Amino acid sequence: MKLGKKRITISTIGVFIISVLFLIVASSAYADQIEIKWWDWETNPLGAKRVVFERAFEEYVIENPEIRIVAEHIPRANYHEKIVAGIAAGTGAIIAMISPDYRARYLSKDLVLIDPLPESLFPYEKLEQEYEQIEFFKWDDGKYYQISGGWDAHVMYYNRKIFDEKGVPLPTKWDEKPVSWEEFITLARKVTEVDANGDIVTAAMCDFDKEKFPLTLLYQFGGSLTIDNASKSNINTEAGLKTVELIDDLYDKYKLITPQVWDDGWDVFVNGRAAVKISEGWATDYLGNEENAALEMEVGPVPFLGKAGEPSIPEFYMGLLFPPSSPVIFSNFPEEEKIEAWKFIKFLYEEGYITDLALTYNQLPSRKADQWLLEEREFTYETTQVLKKYVPFGVTLINYPFAITETIKFMVEEICITGVEPAVALEKADKEVSRLLSEGEVWGIKDIR
Repeated sequence: MKLGKKRITISTIGVFIISVLFLIVASSAYADQIEIKWWDWETNPLGAKRVVFERAFEEYVIENPEIRIVAEHIPRANYHEKIVAGIAAGTGAIIAMISPDYRARYLSKDLVLIDPLPESLFPYEKLEQEYEQIEFFKWDDGKYYQISGGWDAHVMYYNRKIFDEKGVPLPTKWDEKPVSWEEFITLARKVTEVDANGDIVTAAMCDFDKEKFPLTLLYQFGGSLTIDNASKSNINTEAGLKTVELIDDLYDKYKLITPQVWDDGWDVFVNGRAAVKISEGWATDYLGNEENAALEMEVGPVPFLGKAGEPSIPEFYMGLLFPPSSPVIFSNFPEEEKIEAWKFIKFLYEEGYITDLALTYNQLPSRKADQWLLEEREFTYETTQVLKKYVPFGVTLINYPFAITETIKFMVEEICITGVEPAVALEKADKEVSRLLSEGEVWGIKDIR
């Protein structure tokens, strides 16, 4: 019996020693791995980024056991603030998804926080052959810091229920819906409800992006944000005046836009307080699809310019084409870690994960070789058809620094909220943009036109 106890004791000790040795070996192997820390703002476990990228993480570490990927998903409200704080503290991610229009925040003549794509892994000549309009991603130093995975554009979402309740006929086919601002205003006024006090009860249109929408109109009217190699402001022009006057008409003259006290998000549209919303094509995925029974949603193109009954479809739909977010590498990491991170990003593009993300969001893929997937995967959303017909690859508004877009936003708010005359607000904004451009900061802006 004693012998049996000894054997049990010896056996227990043996198991303990083996377990300890295993843990030591495992810990040693784990310690030898290179960690790739990843940040994005997809907090929804079923969101497109989570679904696509977690599959990529899993496959990559199987093929590269020396790599360990740690992903963190940060609420979008404080996403960029956390990135900057993480860089300062040395605790941030080596890879983060960012929108191209935020890139100017991380690149300046005094402080470069992100690294360019290494040509050893991403030959620039090859990139320029394989991707649509990638030259818009080239910074003023001749380097690329991001690659677009897809292209996105604004479309008009119509809540059919409101039109039916008001007895206003709404064309059911996307290519029969208003394609000029005159046509749109005529239709929208029929579903707008204003009470005896002049307050909007049912709005024709949700509030819009006060940075992108004015720039969209500016380019539609034949203008541009800057001239002379982005050294001068070009908004206080006839095109700029037409832009702010149309915005003023939508807000004040016709009272088509939701009042400022309303939530300007999707809730206003979904809950039937506004009949139309301008938003990116990816919102189709967000809502489900155009046959969403609860919403009875339909889509159409964002209006162009032209007279009622005479659709104006320009060769280039100026200012409505945007590249979605894509990964960047931050500079404050050892070169060995950055190269491994770039290899992972290369894997995301070459194995089609970035294209998968674009397609999931109902965007047009930017890699030329992937265009056929729109038909292969039977993309039948009308949104995709609108983008393909009305938004040729041509112009994209990116690289606009935060200070300038905030100036545009403030100009619109002065007109819409405080009642400043459009021409006065425009002149004030033009001077401020000129001042910002004259500071000599390296903005990375390009004249478009």
